[in-house]
Amino acid sequence: AGVDFKFQCTDGQESRMKLLLPWFDLYQPAPANRSTWPYSGNRPTESQSCTGKYSLLRIDYMASQIQDEMRRMAVMLLGSRDEVRKHRDVPSDATPLIQNDVQLDDVAIHFRCGDVLGGAKRNDFGMIRFYEYKKWIPRDTESIGILTQPFEKARNRGQDQRKAWMCRIVVQALVDYLKPFAPNATISIRNDANETFPLVYSRLVMANYSITSLSSFGIFPVIGTFGQGYFQRGNRGVNPFAKYVPNYLNNVHQMNAEVRGTWQMFGKPVEDLVAWFVDETTAPKEIIEPKGIQ
Repeated sequence: AGVDFKFQCTDGQESRMKLLLPWFDLYQPAPANRSTWPYSGNRPTESQSCTGKYSLLRIDYMASQIQDEMRRMAVMLLGSRDEVRKHRDVPSDATPLIQNDVQLDDVAIHFRCGDVLGGAKRNDFGMIRFYEYKKWIPRDTESIGILTQPFEKARNRGQDQRKAWMCRIVVQALVDYLKPFAPNATISIRNDANETFPLVYSRLVMANYSITSLSSFGIFPVIGTFGQGYFQRGNRGVNPFAKYVPNYLNNVHQMNAEVRGTWQMFGKPVEDLVAWFVDETTAPKEIIEPKGIQ
């Protein structure tokens, strides 16, 4: 359209330590040269930009801008960590907004459970088998952080509260599953009261390997990661644009894991769910060691 754009939250920067939206409170000037598109790929068409259908959204055209904003937020919160994990807008000696010493993990797994553990009659949302993580995590990794919902019922959204106890069991099963695979790694569950949304995003951005399954929450920090990012293939209901992102960002990769839909898990006992997660019947025979931050 060739117009400047300003997005602003009414509560401004006061909420940015707890919420995500204030971090994207910014002014976006129109490109000076109307004949070129300053972001990812080619200029989107009018129908792609203005569609009212979620399945047709092409957020991937802004992948490079999303990556930059994610990285800026992470460095402002946690500080410059090395010659790779820094941002041009944040001085290397700037005091991090989170001043307590946050221990970052080499591998960050965003593990969405809650209502997806059989809490809805829809199969566009779902979960992947645990062996998929082995394909992307190096055996010699030193630390793995599992970023998930709180286990305390009161700290969850209404639709997630009745599945909180199941989430605790399934996450612990993932910890137990990964221990023999990465015996030297410290595996931590990151879901206490200090794990705000901006911090969770920043952990994924700063990690050497960031992994998310079918999640409209986890896809954006994976796009922004400094390391290697892995996301489960989307569909019409979840991240339909994600399949295009690797065309623009060579450190972001699509996983094609086997998915068990939320409706397929509906009414199943937790023992059945755990048995499915750890089953390796269809697992590949070889694991290729991935490469992280270079």
